[in-house]
Amino acid sequence: MDEPLRATIVMPTAEQAAEKLADLETCLPYWKANPGLLIVRPDRLIVTVVGSAHDHMGFTLRLAVQEILSPPAGFDQKEIIEVGCVWNQPYMSFSRSRITASYCFYLHFGSEGVARARELYKASADGSEIPLYLLTKGFK
Repeated sequence: MDEPLRATIVMPTAEQAAEKLADLETCLPYWKANPGLLIVRPDRLIVTVVGSAHDHMGFTLRLAVQEILSPPAGFDQKEIIEVGCVWNQPYMSFSRSRITASYCFYLHFGSEGVARARELYKASADGSEIPLYLLTKGFK
């Protein structure tokens, strides 16, 4: 047990990066045109995409907060939030309607789903008790 812990960073291949970049370019217009529900446990925010960047390693999204459903402690709603993913990040996937970066964040896009999340929070005395599967059920 005296040996140092060794970690290996696996860089995305050029093929992985090109494939994911093409997928990203397909999704970005929808993401920018629709509100999203950002879930970073236990915090839940309604956001809009205000910017994006990518490189050979992955992508980042800049998010403006529209509404706080379950606020992080000491959070300033005027702050721009950045979330990012590496192209070959384990357990990460994205599509037109969602980004799943397990153990990091979930971001679901669509006006109908956001409206449903708002309704659930209004109907609940304590929104933090709303199960994740109920919140994301309204997204297609």
